[in-house]
Amino acid sequence: MRCATIAMMLVVILLAPAAIAQPSGRDVPNCLDRQIGNILNTVTVDDGVCVKVDLGALQPGDVYDVSISIISDGIDLLFFDQNQILTYDAGQSYRTQFNQVISTEDALGGYSFHWKVPASINPKTWYMVLDNLAHDGDNGQGDQGGSQSQIGITFDKIEESYWTPFHDVVAVASDNYATLLLGDSLRLDAGTTMVVTAWPLEGQADVYLQTRAMHDLYISQGIGQLFIPEIDLQSIGESDSDTWTVPQELDGQELLLIVDNTNNPVGGGAGDSDVRISVRMELAPVVIPIITSTNNGQTSIGVALSLDANNSPNRLGQIDTLSWDLDSAVDEDGDGVFTNDQEGQGFQVEAVWNTIGTKEITLTLISKSGQVATTNFSATVLDIVNPIPQITSSAESFSGGLKTGINTPTAFSCSSSSDDGEIAGCLWQWGGVFSNTNNSASITWPNIGNYVVNLTVTDVSGNIGQTSANIVVDDSSIPVLNAELKSQLPTSIVEDESLSFSISAIDAYDQSYQLQYYWDLNPSFDSDGNGDATDDPDFVGSDVEISFANSGTKDIVVTVFDQSGNSDSHAFSVKVTSAAEPTSMFGIVVISLFVFVVVMAVSMIGFRRWQTGIAVQLLQGRGLSEEEAKQHISMVKQNTKIPIFADAPQIAGLDSDIQLTTKESQQEQMHQAEYQSIYGGNDQTQSNVGSAFAPPANTYAPAVVPTPQPQYNAATHTAASDALAMFEEEENQEIIASNTEPDNPVTVTEVVSGGIELPFQVKSQIDIVPEVSKPDKQIEPVVIDEAIKEVSCPLCDFSFKIRIPEVDEAIVACPSCNKDFMLRFE
Repeated sequence: MRCATIAMMLVVILLAPAAIAQPSGRDVPNCLDRQIGNILNTVTVDDGVCVKVDLGALQPGDVYDVSISIISDGIDLLFFDQNQILTYDAGQSYRTQFNQVISTEDALGGYSFHWKVPASINPKTWYMVLDNLAHDGDNGQGDQGGSQSQIGITFDKIEESYWTPFHDVVAVASDNYATLLLGDSLRLDAGTTMVVTAWPLEGQADVYLQTRAMHDLYISQGIGQLFIPEIDLQSIGESDSDTWTVPQELDGQELLLIVDNTNNPVGGGAGDSDVRISVRMELAPVVIPIITSTNNGQTSIGVALSLDANNSPNRLGQIDTLSWDLDSAVDEDGDGVFTNDQEGQGFQVEAVWNTIGTKEITLTLISKSGQVATTNFSATVLDIVNPIPQITSSAESFSGGLKTGINTPTAFSCSSSSDDGEIAGCLWQWGGVFSNTNNSASITWPNIGNYVVNLTVTDVSGNIGQTSANIVVDDSSIPVLNAELKSQLPTSIVEDESLSFSISAIDAYDQSYQLQYYWDLNPSFDSDGNGDATDDPDFVGSDVEISFANSGTKDIVVTVFDQSGNSDSHAFSVKVTSAAEPTSMFGIVVISLFVFVVVMAVSMIGFRRWQTGIAVQLLQGRGLSEEEAKQHISMVKQNTKIPIFADAPQIAGLDSDIQLTTKESQQEQMHQAEYQSIYGGNDQTQSNVGSAFAPPANTYAPAVVPTPQPQYNAATHTAASDALAMFEEEENQEIIASNTEPDNPVTVTEVVSGGIELPFQVKSQIDIVPEVSKPDKQIEPVVIDEAIKEVSCPLCDFSFKIRIPEVDEAIVACPSCNKDFMLRFE
């Protein structure tokens, strides 16, 4: 409890200095309230009294003429709106609240100005205060009272002209200027009249009208023309006014209206004190409608002509409405006035006339200020459009033109032709005949064929239009297909086989050669695009050859046409069957023969190899080695014809006169043969050596089992040939193996001169030469023979020697691979 008391005492001590420092309360002025409408002559304001005059709720933008006369003693003349007056009424400081431009402190004497109500969202109530006291909020400035004052007041609204871009009071500090209007607000049409009026409220100022170039020079304090001479209100001490019309050279240029409170340019006010001045600018814009048109005002009947009034002066938006009378010769609204018909509104309209001639157009302009102005424009309507010819006829119409019959009168008319004006007449022409007696013509053709009818249509202006019609004259007879031939048309066919189809028809007018026949093999598809899917010319002619690649039922339509397009058709179906397949028995026979040939070929190869092995064993039993036995068997095969199913003795040559020789005796015989070929010898030996390089009398050929040709097909013969080839390949491999043994002697091959007869590998029988005891070291004589040359086979690289014949080239057989190759001798 004691703590709470101490805290309370501390708060009171702290707040005591603040309470002592608060000033004493301000006095409320207690002004007298008056209504501006109740003030008749003057208002008397005693010392220490203020009068608050209610000016009413004023509309923003309205301008009022204010005149105040103060005598006897000065007062503070203050203006407040409904929000600002609250500060004054409360006795508070109002120095920043009243309207600074139109308020005057220590006012004494006469004051006259035009005041424009400031802009606001809604109208406000304004007050004029006549202060003849020392107000607590005036901070000791202005009038502080003293004696009674007599005040006369007039406050009247001014009815502005429509074109008043500026009308208000302006306050300008010393050595400064204020721009009142600039930019688009003062871009005026040439011919616009301007009136500038000014009257001072305080001090002396200048009012100038400048172009943008003049203004830029003015603010840079340059030397030159700084204002338009016609508007030069300088050192305004009382009301002054100037009038000026915008010249053509300033049409649309930016102008500026300023209040100058400087000493430049020379001749104006000194600019050494603040000024307040009322300025009003009034404009009289040009109200003149101007019409322009496309194509110099020329058009044709029914063609719209564009009319434009956008070139009319309207920089201030002075045009309110534009009304067009498009033909002054016609009273459209029937009011007796031919130039006020409102047939178009706005800046742009389009006019269309249905008659030729000159059309007078009247444009009426009404400005926003109620001014009315009119202008006229002449348009010329010409007929420059050709008429549109149209042929109608009693003939039948089809895609290619018109169709009629022979010796049939056919009527033609041009009554459906049209023109933007009036059609004067029609001219018909067909062949060498012309007719222009009336709008119709009747024509008869005695023969079928294609004809042309020409029509020329003329209008009243001389314009012409031309057209033509294709006339097909045909006969009415219809061709008829031969009923008997229709019944004989094939109804079945084998796929991929051609079959003949024939048809004919007769016609009462056309000859048979003049008829055409179309065979359509796909009646459900219109391939020629003529609208009829059943008459496509897949085949043409009365006799055709047709084949089908796929089996099934095929629909066919045959159509005959005469010269006039008359036709007859016949639809039928053809069943396409598949080609016959080979019988199963024939396939079985072929397969059996193939298997038999393969088995026989394998059996022959196996039997021959088995007997060959036995033959080698037989020869080994007679003192030959295995290699010598194989070489002997190869020699036997080369020199004798061994049957395919020969037994082992036949393969070994035991039943022939071929002697068995060992490897050593063969080498000795080869050395002897080589030596004799080089150095020569007896006639028998030389003969044998020479024969080694010539083809043998009997060339070996493998035995072939004859097979009757008519009993086997191509596959059977192929299998047999393959088997025999395998057998021959085995024999050739054995021969090559025996001749390519490392110990085989090098054979000198003598080339048959002339290069005509193919050499053959040495496979002839070698005579057995008795063995001759050889010394331990045999010395062979060295004989250089330039006719002997060692060559290599290009196919197997086997080296051997030959005697060079007296020819440029020869065919040589390799003793190893038994292949022939060509040698050139240089």
